[in-house]
Amino acid sequence: MFALKLSIFLLSFAALTEAQDIFFFNYACSGTTPLVSNSPYQANLNILLSSLAGNATRNDINGFYNASTGHDVYEVYGLFLCRGDVSVEVCRECVNLARNDVVQRCPIEKEAIIWYD
Repeated sequence: MFALKLSIFLLSFAALTEAQDIFFFNYACSGTTPLVSNSPYQANLNILLSSLAGNATRNDINGFYNASTGHDVYEVYGLFLCRGDVSVEVCRECVNLARNDVVQRCPIEKEAIIWYD
């Protein structure tokens, strides 16, 4: 059975400076896949977002991580990609920002992408 997927894609374009500020760049919501509140899918989405944020602090992933959780129609996928010249701290901060920001900007969507500079 086809499972609708949440794609959280994060690109960090931050240049190396002493104070690396993170700026919102753009986002996209599918507009075609409504999310049902308090569903198993919503629960899996919350688990996935926590997993992405938790793994953004790892030094061994080189700024890229993908994960999935759930099964069948409730399976949720997500990933982040931080530019190679940003620190682990900036990557973590950016992923945490995206985790909260994407659900604000696309609150009822199963497909969303968000970028930061």
